[in-house]
Amino acid sequence: MRNAFAATALTALFGLAAASPAAAQEEFLGLWGHYPDGTCDRSAPTDAVPIRITKEEIGFYESACKITGGDPAGWGNSYDLTLECSGEGETWETHVLIVLDFEDRLFLHWTDGGTFIGKRCG
Repeated sequence: MRNAFAATALTALFGLAAASPAAAQEEFLGLWGHYPDGTCDRSAPTDAVPIRITKEEIGFYESACKITGGDPAGWGNSYDLTLECSGEGETWETHVLIVLDFEDRLFLHWTDGGTFIGKRCG
Protein backbone atom coordinates (compact mmCIF):
# COMPACT_ATOMS: atom_id res chain seq x y z
CA MET A 1 0.00 0.00 0.00
CA ARG A 2 2.79 2.45 0.90
CA ASN A 3 4.49 1.81 -2.48
CA ALA A 4 1.29 2.80 -4.28
CA PHE A 5 1.19 6.06 -2.31
CA ALA A 6 4.89 6.65 -3.02
CA ALA A 7 4.39 6.18 -6.74
CA THR A 8 1.39 8.52 -6.71
CA ALA A 9 3.29 11.17 -4.75
CA LEU A 10 6.31 11.00 -7.00
CA THR A 11 4.11 11.20 -10.08
CA ALA A 12 2.24 14.21 -8.76
CA LEU A 13 5.33 15.95 -7.40
CA PHE A 14 7.97 15.31 -10.01
CA GLY A 15 6.07 14.11 -13.08
CA LEU A 16 7.66 10.65 -13.13
CA ALA A 17 4.74 9.29 -15.14
CA ALA A 18 2.62 10.68 -17.95
CA ALA A 19 -0.16 12.15 -15.79
CA SER A 20 0.07 15.97 -16.03
CA PRO A 21 3.76 16.39 -15.15
CA ALA A 22 4.12 19.97 -16.42
CA ALA A 23 2.32 21.65 -13.52
CA ALA A 24 4.22 19.63 -10.93
CA GLN A 25 7.53 20.45 -12.58
CA GLU A 26 6.76 24.15 -12.56
CA GLU A 27 5.99 23.99 -8.85
CA PHE A 28 9.10 22.25 -7.46
CA LEU A 29 11.79 21.73 -10.08
CA GLY A 30 14.65 24.16 -10.62
CA LEU A 31 17.09 26.24 -8.61
CA TRP A 32 16.22 27.58 -5.17
CA GLY A 33 18.38 30.20 -3.41
CA HIS A 34 18.41 30.73 0.35
CA TYR A 35 15.54 32.99 1.45
CA PRO A 36 15.46 36.00 1.59
CA ASP A 37 18.78 37.18 0.15
CA GLY A 38 20.74 34.08 -0.86
CA THR A 39 22.64 33.80 -4.09
CA CYS A 40 21.38 32.04 -7.20
CA ASP A 41 24.98 31.60 -8.44
CA ARG A 42 25.80 27.86 -8.50
CA SER A 43 29.54 28.62 -8.82
CA ALA A 44 29.81 30.56 -5.53
CA PRO A 45 32.45 28.97 -3.25
CA THR A 46 30.14 28.49 -0.29
CA ASP A 47 27.46 26.16 1.01
CA ALA A 48 24.98 29.02 0.50
CA VAL A 49 24.73 28.16 -3.22
CA PRO A 50 21.21 27.37 -4.40
CA ILE A 51 19.89 23.84 -4.32
CA ARG A 52 18.77 22.15 -7.54
CA ILE A 53 15.66 19.96 -7.62
CA THR A 54 15.24 17.62 -10.59
CA LYS A 55 12.82 14.77 -11.19
CA GLU A 56 15.29 12.32 -9.64
CA GLU A 57 17.26 14.21 -6.97
CA ILE A 58 17.90 17.21 -4.77
CA GLY A 59 21.41 18.60 -5.23
CA PHE A 60 23.31 20.65 -2.68
CA TYR A 61 26.77 22.26 -2.44
CA GLU A 62 28.78 19.08 -1.76
CA SER A 63 26.07 16.41 -1.64
CA ALA A 64 23.06 15.06 -3.50
CA CYS A 65 20.01 13.07 -2.46
CA LYS A 66 18.24 10.62 -4.76
CA ILE A 67 14.46 10.64 -4.32
CA THR A 68 13.47 7.05 -3.57
CA GLY A 69 9.90 7.44 -2.32
CA GLY A 70 7.29 9.84 -1.09
CA ASP A 71 3.82 10.38 0.31
CA PRO A 72 1.52 13.39 0.26
CA ALA A 73 1.82 15.16 3.62
CA GLY A 74 -1.92 15.80 3.66
CA TRP A 75 -2.23 19.54 3.03
CA GLY A 76 -1.51 21.86 0.13
CA ASN A 77 1.66 21.38 -1.90
CA SER A 78 3.47 19.24 0.65
CA TYR A 79 5.12 15.82 0.51
CA ASP A 80 7.17 13.58 2.80
CA LEU A 81 10.08 12.33 0.67
CA THR A 82 12.46 9.45 1.35
CA LEU A 83 15.98 10.22 0.18
CA GLU A 84 19.25 8.31 -0.29
CA CYS A 85 22.02 10.88 0.10
CA SER A 86 25.76 10.95 -0.50
CA GLY A 87 28.43 13.54 -0.10
CA GLU A 88 31.87 14.15 1.33
CA GLY A 89 32.56 10.39 1.34
CA GLU A 90 29.45 9.42 3.32
CA THR A 91 26.04 7.94 2.47
CA TRP A 92 22.81 8.09 4.48
CA GLU A 93 19.04 7.78 4.21
CA THR A 94 16.74 10.51 5.44
CA HIS A 95 13.28 12.00 5.12
CA VAL A 96 12.34 15.56 4.26
CA LEU A 97 9.03 17.38 4.29
CA ILE A 98 8.91 19.54 1.15
CA VAL A 99 6.38 22.39 1.04
CA LEU A 100 5.70 25.17 -1.45
CA ASP A 101 3.78 28.05 0.14
CA PHE A 102 1.45 30.60 -1.45
CA GLU A 103 4.32 33.13 -1.78
CA ASP A 104 6.36 30.68 -3.90
CA ARG A 105 8.79 29.92 -1.06
CA LEU A 106 10.15 26.39 -0.77
CA PHE A 107 10.51 24.79 2.65
CA LEU A 108 12.57 21.63 3.23
CA HIS A 109 12.28 20.38 6.82
CA TRP A 110 14.64 17.48 7.57
CA THR A 111 13.97 14.75 10.14
CA ASP A 112 17.08 15.91 12.05
CA GLY A 113 15.43 19.30 12.60
CA GLY A 114 17.27 21.32 9.95
CA THR A 115 15.23 23.59 7.68
CA PHE A 116 15.97 25.19 4.31
CA ILE A 117 13.81 28.08 3.14
CA GLY A 118 14.30 28.90 -0.52
CA LYS A 119 13.32 31.47 -3.08
CA ARG A 120 12.94 30.53 -6.73
CA CYS A 121 15.93 31.53 -8.87
CA GLY A 122 15.43 33.32 -12.16
